[in-house]
Amino acid sequence: MNAYLYPACAILVGIVTLVKLPTLWTRRTPVHVALWLVFALTTVLFTVSSPTVWPRVSAAIGITNISGLITQGLVIVLAAIQQVLVLLWVHDSETAWRKLRPRLLLFALVLVAMAVLFFVSMANGGTPTTSRWPRPGSSRTT
Repeated sequence: MNAYLYPACAILVGIVTLVKLPTLWTRRTPVHVALWLVFALTTVLFTVSSPTVWPRVSAAIGITNISGLITQGLVIVLAAIQQVLVLLWVHDSETAWRKLRPRLLLFALVLVAMAVLFFVSMANGGTPTTSRWPRPGSSRTT
C-alpha cells in the first residue's frame, strides 16, 4: 500500500508546494515561509519514504538504512516548523520567538541524539535494520 500511498501524497503535496511558491515573493512573512516549509518538507518526507526511493537514497549515500535516519529527522524538523507556524499564528512575533527558542533547542538536541545513536549502533557492529527483540512468530527467544 505504501508503494502507492506515499508517492501519491508526495505528488499531491508537491503540487501544493509549487502552487504556494509564488506567495514567498509577494508575502514573505515568517508565517508564509513556515507554512511553505511545512509543505516542502512534507513533500520531501513522502518522497524519501516511498519504497522505491528509500533504498536508492541509502545506496547513493553509501550508508545502510540512512533513509531511516533522514526520514525520522525530517519528521522532527517538520514538527519544529509546525511549532513555529502555530506560535506565530497565536502570538505576536516577539512573544512567539521567545517561546520558540527553548523548544527549537530541544528539537535540535533530539536530532543530535538520534544521529549519535544511529552512528554508534553502526560503529558497534549493528545495522540500523536489526533488532535484538524477536519478531512476532519467530522462534528466537534470546
